[in-house]
Amino acid sequence: MSAQENDKVLRILRSMGPISLSRLVDRIRLQKLGYLAQELGAGGSYPYSWYIYGPYSPKLTAALYSGVESGRFDSAPDLVQDESGVVSRMKRLLGGEIPGHRTLELFASIWYMLPAGKESEMDKGHILSIMREEKPHFEPAEVESALDKIIDFRKAP
Repeated sequence: MSAQENDKVLRILRSMGPISLSRLVDRIRLQKLGYLAQELGAGGSYPYSWYIYGPYSPKLTAALYSGVESGRFDSAPDLVQDESGVVSRMKRLLGGEIPGHRTLELFASIWYMLPAGKESEMDKGHILSIMREEKPHFEPAEVESALDKIIDFRKAP
């Protein structure tokens, strides 16, 4: 993937509000938004692996810190059509608005653990079991609800 595709992820993140890295919850929010943006069509070559709060990319963290230090994020960008489309898909997945870090952690974690095309009842049970073990701070009902929303989202045209 090109630097231009990485820029799309960063532009999408900046369009969703100021880039702040001072608080842990802000960094979690940006990581999960970046992951979902990349998964929903922004492109980008930020590799993600599993970490305490779900999918995490050190390369995205470095790009965010570099952008803050250089002043690159001082003004909000005008998104092009495909970037706006990614934001629309993210909002549709998440229920209309971009939620806080906790809900983003939930959705990004489930998305990461549930490969596309693996939405059977057995797979659902496996994800629910993993989430109970890895992320006990989420209630089983909220995990199941988010999982169902992701499955429905993936089935929609």
